[in-house]
Amino acid sequence: MSSCSVVMVTYHTGPVLFAAIKTVLKQKKLAELIVVDNGNPLAALARLQQMALTEPRLIIITGQGNVGFAKGCNLGATKATGDYLLLMNPDCLLPPDALSDMITAHKKTPGTMLAGCRLENPDGSEQRGGRRQLLTPVTAISEVLGLHRLLRLDRLNQNYMPMPEEPFELLAISGAFMFLKRIDYNQLHGFDEGFFLHVEDLDFCMRVHKTGGKVICVPSVRVTHLTSSSTASPRFLEWQKAKGFQRYFDKHFRGKYVPGFLTVVHLAILIRFAYRVTVGELRNRLWRKPAISQSLMSKRLMILASGLADLPETNELKGKTVLVTGATGQVGLCVARRLLATGATVLALSRSEGIPFRHERLRWVKGDLNDKALPLNDYHANIVVHCVPLWHPLPIMNILAGTGAKRIVTFSSTSLFAKALSKNEYEKEVVRNLAQAETEMTEYCQANGIALTILRPTLIYGVGLDENVTSLTRFIRRLGFFPVYPPAFGRRQPVHADDLAIAVLQVMQKEITYGKTYNVSGGEIITYREMLERLFRVLGLKPRIIPTTLLPFAFDITGIMLRKKDINGEIARRMNDDLIFFHDDATRDFEFSPRPFLTGGIRDIEGF
Repeated sequence: MSSCSVVMVTYHTGPVLFAAIKTVLKQKKLAELIVVDNGNPLAALARLQQMALTEPRLIIITGQGNVGFAKGCNLGATKATGDYLLLMNPDCLLPPDALSDMITAHKKTPGTMLAGCRLENPDGSEQRGGRRQLLTPVTAISEVLGLHRLLRLDRLNQNYMPMPEEPFELLAISGAFMFLKRIDYNQLHGFDEGFFLHVEDLDFCMRVHKTGGKVICVPSVRVTHLTSSSTASPRFLEWQKAKGFQRYFDKHFRGKYVPGFLTVVHLAILIRFAYRVTVGELRNRLWRKPAISQSLMSKRLMILASGLADLPETNELKGKTVLVTGATGQVGLCVARRLLATGATVLALSRSEGIPFRHERLRWVKGDLNDKALPLNDYHANIVVHCVPLWHPLPIMNILAGTGAKRIVTFSSTSLFAKALSKNEYEKEVVRNLAQAETEMTEYCQANGIALTILRPTLIYGVGLDENVTSLTRFIRRLGFFPVYPPAFGRRQPVHADDLAIAVLQVMQKEITYGKTYNVSGGEIITYREMLERLFRVLGLKPRIIPTTLLPFAFDITGIMLRKKDINGEIARRMNDDLIFFHDDATRDFEFSPRPFLTGGIRDIEGF
C-alpha cells in the first residue's frame, strides 16, 4: 500500500504551524511528517519536541540554523520513507484524505511526475500563484510592464481562468504544495540549494519539463494556504525573491537571447526590489485597509480544522443530522467539530459564507436568524443546537418549524442573574429579554412536543473569539498592564467553550435533561484579580495590575464616546461581585466536569 512522507520547513511560522501539523497527522496514507526547524522561538520548538514524544510519525530536524527553504526541503527528504513525497508549507491546512486523493490522481494520470492542488485563500477563493505559466524573461517583463494587456499574452498566474473539475496538465505550480514520487525527487537531486527562498519552485517545474515529466493540478484537493504567517522581514523576503529571479534566469536562459538582454532583465529585477521596499511599502501603509475579515476567517478555519484533528472519530451520532446556529462563533465552532467527530451530519448556519473547511458531512447554510423566511434549502434536522444566546424575539422558533426537529439544546446566559441588580438601563433590558426568551422558548417547545434543554454558561473563553477573556488578553498584550476597580476580589468561574460543546453532546440524547435548565460554569473559582494574574503569566509577562477608583467613570465616558451601550461603569463595579453559579445538577444529570481555568496554556487564548 502506497504511503506519503510530508516535509514541512518552518521558520518563525507562528501558531498556524500546529494547526497545519494536526491536519497532516490526521491523514490516512501518512508515512511520517518531517518538520525541519530552520529557527523558531524556543517555546515553539519545545512544543514541537513535546508533540514528537507522543507521536512517532512526527520527526523534528533542528540545530542546523536557517539554511533556507530549498536546502531545508532536501534535508527533510533524506529522512523520508514513503513512496511519495509532499513538500508543504507550514501555513497550509490539508482537507481530510488529501494524501489518499493525491496518490490516486498521480497514479491515474500517465506520465505525471509532479502534482499540485487547488490552493485557496481563507475565504475559499483560488489563490494567486497556485497554477502558472513557466517563467521566462519575456513573461517577466510582460508582467512588470503590463504588456499582457496590449499584446494579449497569457498571464504568469492563471487563477483568473476557470478551474477544470478533473486533473489537468499545466506548466508550473506553487512550492507551497508539491507532490511527487520520492524516487523522482531524488533523481532530480531535489531543490536547487542555490535558491535560499522563493523561485526554487519555478526552477523545479522547469527541470521536471526538461526531463520529459508532466506537471498536473488536482482541483478536487482543496488546500487552504494562509500565507504571510512568518515574522520574517518583508525586506528580507523581497531581496531573496530578487536574487532567486536572477539565478533562475541565468541558469535557464543564459545565451538564449541577444547579448545584453539578460542584463536588462537583472536591472528590472533590482528596480522592482527597490520599488517594493520603498514606494510599494509606503503605499501599503497609507492606503491598504487591514484584512480584519481575512484574519478572522483564518482563525476560525484553524480552530475548526485543528480541533477536529485532535478528536477521536466515533459513530455515536452516525445517521443523525444536527443544525447548528451561530456556527462560526466560539461555541458553534466547538460544537460543530465535536459533532463531526461523532459521525453526525452538520448543517452549519451562519450569516457569512461559512468557513472553507471541507468535510463530507458538513454543509454550510447562509442566513440571518432574524429573517422570517430563512432558506434552509429543504434540509431537515433531527436535532437543533442553538449557539446564539436566546433573545427576544425568538427567531429560532422559525428554524424549529422549518427543520421538523423534535430536540433542541439552546444557550442562554448567567447574565440573567449577574446583571439582575445592575443600575444600567441597557443591562436591565438584557436581563428582561433573556428571561422572556427562556419563558417563550419553554412554552413553544411544550406546545409543539419538542424536547428542550437550556444551558446557561458563565464567562466563556478558550478559542480566542470571545469579548471577555480575549479582550482582556488583547489589552494586556498591547499595554502591558491592566486597570482594576479595587480590590477586584469578585469571584469568577470562566468556562471553556469546548466544555460547553462537550455538555451539548452529553445532554443531547439524555431524557433526564429534557425540559430542564442548567448552569454550566467553569471548573475553578478564582477572583477577578487572580484571573488577570494568570493571563499575564500565560503571556509570559510580569503582572502589572493598577487599582483605580476612576475606572467606572472611565467606562461610562468610553461607552458614550463610542456609542456602545454595553460599555458602562457597571463592568468595573462587577469586578468586586461574586458571580458564582454552581453546576451540581449538571454534574448529577449528565456528568458535566469542566476544566480549570487556562489549563491549556496559550492554546486556551489562541484557540488552536
